[in-house]
Amino acid sequence: MSPAVYLIVMLSVITLVLAISVPVLFLQKCPACGKRNSLDARHCKGCGGELPNYDE
Repeated sequence: MSPAVYLIVMLSVITLVLAISVPVLFLQKCPACGKRNSLDARHCKGCGGELPNYDE
């Protein structure tokens, strides 16, 4: 395998892993239904339940 092809494959794998994992870091999971919500959300957009507030 040529170095250029190897580099393209590795960059593609890194990009895919980052695209999957990074957005989860900026979302919180509802304890009731498991839906992902923004970090500043007070209520779940899936079930409407109250989300824990870790800022206080």
